[in-house]
Amino acid sequence: MTNGKQVHAEEVKTDAALARRLLVAQFPRWAALPLARVQADSTDNDMYRLGADMAVRLPRRAGAVTPMDKEHEWLPRLAPHLPLPVPLARAKGAPEGDYPYPWSVVTWIEGTPPPPQVDDRAFARDLAAFVTALHALDASTGPAPGAHNFWRGMPLARFDATLRQRFDWLSDVADIDATWARGRAWALIEGVFALSYYRGKNEAIAEAGRRVIDVVLADR
Repeated sequence: MTNGKQVHAEEVKTDAALARRLLVAQFPRWAALPLARVQADSTDNDMYRLGADMAVRLPRRAGAVTPMDKEHEWLPRLAPHLPLPVPLARAKGAPEGDYPYPWSVVTWIEGTPPPPQVDDRAFARDLAAFVTALHALDASTGPAPGAHNFWRGMPLARFDATLRQRFDWLSDVADIDATWARGRAWALIEGVFALSYYRGKNEAIAEAGRRVIDVVLADR
C-alpha cells in the first residue's frame, strides 16, 4: 500500500502495529525502541525506522522475498568495496500469524530520496563513483539473472512478448513503437514497465517511467 493506493493485486497491508508485534515475538531486545513508518513511494517493501540506526523491512508481496534473500547474502560482501554505505541485515525474521513473509531488520542510512530531477554535480560525481566501483568488482561468482533481480541481465528477446503487451497498455502515449540499440532498449523496457504498471497506483514511479521514455525518445 503506497499513499493509500494498492500497487499490486496480491500485496498485503502493513502498519506499525504489525511491525511492533513481529519485533516483540521474534526480536524482543529491539521491541521497545521507537518505531515509525517511513513515508516513501515504495513498490515491494514497507519500511519502519527502528530506533536511531535500524529499520524494519516488511515485504508486501511474495516477489519481494527472493531479492531480500540475495541482498542478505551479497550486500555484506559488496559493502567493503563501495564508496557509499549500503543497508546491511541485522536480523532476518520469519512469517508470524497472519503476516506470510520473511522480513528483516536492516541498518538505517540517514538521508532523503533524491528529487525526480537532480541538477547537482556533486551528486552526479558520487553516483558515478559508486557505479564505477560496483562495475569494477568481479561478478563471476555472483548469482546469475533470475527472479531475485527480476531477470535483469537476460537477453532482450526474453522481454519481447511482454514489452509488446505493455505497448498496448500505453496505446494513449504517442511515439513509443521503435527499435533501439541495446542500452536504449533496456532503458525503454524499464520506463514502459514502470509507467504501464504503476499508473494510478504509484504516481512517483509512473512519472519516473514516463521521464525515461521521454529521454529515450528525445535521444533518437
